Amino acid sequence: MIKKVFAVILVLTMVVPLTVWGMSGAKVSAATSYSVIGNTLMITGTGPMTNYANAVDTPWYDERETITNIVINSGVTSIGKNAFAGTNVILIEIPDTVTSIGERAFYQCHQLASVTMPNSITQIGIEAFWDCSSMESLTLSNKLEEIPNLAFTRCSSLTNITIPGSVKTIGYRAFANCKKLSVTFSDGLEVIGDEAFFKDYPTAPIGYTNSTLRIPDSVKSIGANAFADNKGLKTLTTGTNLVTIGDEAFRQCGLTAINLSRSQKLDKIGTKAFMMTSVTSMVIPDSVTLVGESAFQQCGSLSTVKLPANLKEIGDYAFVTTALEQVEIPEKVEKIGGRAFGGTPLRKIVIPHSVTSLGRFAFENCTSLIAVDISGFGLTFNTGVFDNCSSLNHVHIPKELPPSYYAGKYHLPEDTSCYFQIGSDGNCPAVYCPFRDKIAGDVNDDGKLNNTDIILLGRAYMAGDGAKYLSVADMNNDGRITNADIILLGRLYMNGK
Repeated sequence: MIKKVFAVILVLTMVVPLTVWGMSGAKVSAATSYSVIGNTLMITGTGPMTNYANAVDTPWYDERETITNIVINSGVTSIGKNAFAGTNVILIEIPDTVTSIGERAFYQCHQLASVTMPNSITQIGIEAFWDCSSMESLTLSNKLEEIPNLAFTRCSSLTNITIPGSVKTIGYRAFANCKKLSVTFSDGLEVIGDEAFFKDYPTAPIGYTNSTLRIPDSVKSIGANAFADNKGLKTLTTGTNLVTIGDEAFRQCGLTAINLSRSQKLDKIGTKAFMMTSVTSMVIPDSVTLVGESAFQQCGSLSTVKLPANLKEIGDYAFVTTALEQVEIPEKVEKIGGRAFGGTPLRKIVIPHSVTSLGRFAFENCTSLIAVDISGFGLTFNTGVFDNCSSLNHVHIPKELPPSYYAGKYHLPEDTSCYFQIGSDGNCPAVYCPFRDKIAGDVNDDGKLNNTDIILLGRAYMAGDGAKYLSVADMNNDGRITNADIILLGRLYMNGK
């Protein structure tokens, strides 16, 4: 009897250490086994690992803080859901027999420094590497088909990455708050999802460190907030198959140059898409039919824009408080939204006959506006369209309606001498018409020569920007703006001519 008891005790003393360190060969699926030796977790066998509903369900959960190395042997075909979440793994070896990585497989592995995916991997799950905050290096499989939602969110140490051409879709917040990330895109990508490269908080360090971004020709859509708040991004060039730029896609980026010219399939520019960027000039492709609400709001450096020929609607606040001095509204535009051009330094504006609706305060606080053509019949005004346009003194109106119809109610001038009825021939009866006549030297285009013209021309010349006044201020007709033109303009003004 004593010998039997001793034998049981001896067996127990052998079993306990194996339980503590992980029983060698213990099953984790029908085909695979695991063992924990020191700080190394080893997965062996042939076939897929088990998918776990939560990290706490893994058999090595109690040892997760001691696990710093994970070795997966050849023959294992998948890494299960939540398999290594929350471990202190630093290094991971993935064999080329693995074809998929499950959801949250490496979720919050804060010590994981580097991942190289073998080219056998075609799929990774959502949140697979979420908040791997120490991961600096990542090599993706060249057979990976999609980067799913939240896959690398908050991988704040991740630096350079190349998206292989096999990837068709980058999902929602896939690289959100990756504050050091520089990305190279490959042709083959079709969808950049909502908030893909967004950062979480305005006070967080900037994400997406590329200064230049070239969107591949294969990309069809850029999602909402995809690159928002990335101050380091300066130059954007889009591709030939782009159809949609989502709401706030590039809001508050540091963009100074935006080239959409190759995107002749682009249908709309979303709400706040380029709001608060530093872009100076824009050519919007003729395919665009809608410039969304606040699309270029507070782009204080935007002084030139060419609107597309097929444009139908300009959204509310679309160009409010930009630096636009002139803009041509295309003949197909039907609606100009509320405050669309409010607070801009526009000098003249022609509302084409196609426009049927002018939104509330559409040109509010355009204090430099001197001339308006609203001679199209059937136009519907809203309240205060020209509120506080204090310089306005020349208004074209249709012959069918009297000046009293416009004066006062829509904050147009009450002085009827400012109104000129345009007949079917389209002619203006005024002796001088700002839309037709040019006075040599009238730099600020107010219909007269004054000291302001001389000052503006002088400043432009000193800044090396005199060429913008070439058509009106080349006083000696030598094809350039020089000091001689400033002197000649001064003499003309002093002589009262």
